[in-house]
Amino acid sequence: MESRISGRQITAAAFLTFQAKLYCDGNLVATSAPVNVPVANPAIVNTFPGSRCTPGQVVLAAEANTQTSTIQWFTSATGGAPLGTGGAFITPSISANTTYYVSATDGGAVINAGRATPFPTSTGFTGNNYGMVFDATSSFVLQSVDIYPTGAAGSVSVQLLNSAGTVLQTAGPFSFPAGTGTTFGSGATPHTINLNFNVPAGMGYELNTIGQTAPLVRDNPIGSNFTYPLPIGSAGNIVAGLLSGAPNPNTYYYYYNWRVATGCESPRVPVLASIEPTSTGTGLARGGTVVGNNQADGTTVGYDDPCGEKVATITDAASGNVLGNTSAIVITPATVQTFGGQPYVSRVYDITPATDGPATVTLYALQSEFNAFNNYVTANNLPYLLLPVNGTDLAGISNIAVTQYHGSALAGKTGPINLYDITQQELIPNSAISASFNGQYWSLTFPVTGFSGFFIHTGNAPLAVTMKSITAGNYGQRNRVDWTTEEEKGAESFIVEQSANATDFQQIGKLAANGKASSYSFWDESPVAGMNYYRLKIMAKDGSSRYSSTVKAYVQAEGSFSLEAFPNPARDVITIRTYGTQGSNPAVFITDVSGKIVLSAKLTGVETIIDVQALAQGMYLIKYNDDQRSEVIRISKD
Repeated sequence: MESRISGRQITAAAFLTFQAKLYCDGNLVATSAPVNVPVANPAIVNTFPGSRCTPGQVVLAAEANTQTSTIQWFTSATGGAPLGTGGAFITPSISANTTYYVSATDGGAVINAGRATPFPTSTGFTGNNYGMVFDATSSFVLQSVDIYPTGAAGSVSVQLLNSAGTVLQTAGPFSFPAGTGTTFGSGATPHTINLNFNVPAGMGYELNTIGQTAPLVRDNPIGSNFTYPLPIGSAGNIVAGLLSGAPNPNTYYYYYNWRVATGCESPRVPVLASIEPTSTGTGLARGGTVVGNNQADGTTVGYDDPCGEKVATITDAASGNVLGNTSAIVITPATVQTFGGQPYVSRVYDITPATDGPATVTLYALQSEFNAFNNYVTANNLPYLLLPVNGTDLAGISNIAVTQYHGSALAGKTGPINLYDITQQELIPNSAISASFNGQYWSLTFPVTGFSGFFIHTGNAPLAVTMKSITAGNYGQRNRVDWTTEEEKGAESFIVEQSANATDFQQIGKLAANGKASSYSFWDESPVAGMNYYRLKIMAKDGSSRYSSTVKAYVQAEGSFSLEAFPNPARDVITIRTYGTQGSNPAVFITDVSGKIVLSAKLTGVETIIDVQALAQGMYLIKYNDDQRSEVIRISKD
């Protein structure tokens, strides 16, 4: 009996299908049922642009599709080192509209590779087409390398070439200072240059030097001091030096202490930070505004933007802790957001003092933002109370509540907008809130024991996260639904619902809630042939309920067939995947709503990727045809 399972790098897909085959003495004796394994790739699913009145810093925010993803912020759509990480990012001071870019990464780390330093006696050299040769068994980003100048100040540019000699990327020219020694042993010091080369999996890459104007240390020859290959973690190997454009196993040229970032990065999404010359006219500052003040003991300070519009007001408790230098930030999502299925007002605050301590805080919200909250609750038939519709709506005023998250916004990813630590949440009940309305905006004043994040909503319970993840997978003629929870305050049970068309759901099972963070599994013993859709109806002890996101699993059956396109909406590329047996001459056509064919492709497998960047925004139809059937699905292009 033998095993033929080995490691494999996978690319983005909805799921992969695996099957085990058992051999005895070279003969196939058994084959398992196919198993569909979901593949969750990092993605940015929500962005929150920011603006402010007059030049200064702007706060931007973004959400990833999983809490395990690391969110990174850049100044360019490709390449470059990240300016910051986390769901919230405060820009440098800007005076004009500026576009930043955000991505999500998963499963990676930054490692060091190559020789850390030169040999003590290695000397400098000047010449083009010298460098290093390496292989990449999986994709990575070569962030930076160290060089060692030994003579006058100079400059150098670096190219990344593939095995065919094609220049893929170029960085530089980089200026470097005069050397502090003629060898590493006599005091030559490193100078770091930032390359940020995106390296796909491949063999025979060259890190090539051009435009070098002053000597840099290299090891030539390497003798018996070390041998190739030199590992790049588990992502590849450095296999030789590059001497006059040719691989040479006896040299090591110029580039030491490689810093390599591994993992999977999503496409970068633009986020705009804008500067406005005038006020909003509402009395409240724009979302994205950052205001800083030095809060003395026992003082009341208004955190207003340069146009005189309000972010927050804080009264420091007298004769006690001094808040000191304090920043107040406001974010205003364009639409009502939810956390754990519960909506909150589209004006979110983060307040961070130099020294945390008790105070009295006044937050603000527009009546239009309260109205948007109410409309969202009503339109979605949610079991939540409504906010006041005017200053005399006493019933609505009695519904106002605030959830506070203590600590830094970047201290965790388990709260709203992938920020905060869910274990540090606290409900500020309506009884602690003094609410008033001036005809345009609301003032909500309440005491706090500390800071920093504040979310306005309704009810007598904090914004609670229930679902952490939910997936569905196929196991032969059965499907399994798996889900995990972060917290289960007030949860009573989980009702599992199934549908064959993603519209008409029916209950197929029910599990009691454990009352704490838990993992659950439910087997569907009788799924329909083809695609099955699943969701959870999460029941609370007070009788209210909400739904999880919908997941799906496919059951292979003779004659069954379905078509899927993702992502939907699409931005750059769209993946067409078929389930079931294709007929002869399979092809797909993308048409506009009038029926005009705008793109087409022949299918060579179960999955085909089509570039849709050239398509205008709007609705399109994907039509699949073979000699046995025709299928049509609808997609939209962002």
